[in-house]
Amino acid sequence: GEAIHLAKAAGMIRRDMLQHKAQFSSTCLDGCLEDAVPSSLLQFVCMIEHGTDIKSQLQHEASKSDLAMSHLLQYNCFAKYKEGSTVHRHSKDHETPFAVYTGMHMFAKTRKRQLVDTLHENGLSISYTRVLEISAQLGEAVVAQYVDDGVVCPPVLRKKLFTTSAVDNI
Repeated sequence: GEAIHLAKAAGMIRRDMLQHKAQFSSTCLDGCLEDAVPSSLLQFVCMIEHGTDIKSQLQHEASKSDLAMSHLLQYNCFAKYKEGSTVHRHSKDHETPFAVYTGMHMFAKTRKRQLVDTLHENGLSISYTRVLEISAQLGEAVVAQYVDDGVVCPPVLRKKLFTTSAVDNI
């Protein structure tokens, strides 16, 4: 009986997780952490951590650990698993702010590819390749903002900016 209830709950939450799409944005406005995961997943994680009774739910808002666990579960939810594969490709539309932050933060602090790769292999962060891709996008966005704001921009850099379409891909 209990296994059937668990399977039904897992099936419902997993369906919500696979349908939920979130794309990395260079900003995180109010509610972006909660919006990165389906509400059913966050509620379930909160129930596991704080209890299932109504009083516990009213007393406890989602904590940082609730959000982090929800983000990691969402990031690591795959529609299909390839048998024998030790590493699975994470979809960009399932990237959560926690996984992105962890990879970017570790790279910024250590510049160690091996550390970022190890975190990625364990489902805790985006890949090293994705870290570099996001870093390049953020750098291009900053330069484009300087150009838009009319800030002094060397002619060589200005020429390069207007001949590349990379800025448009952010």
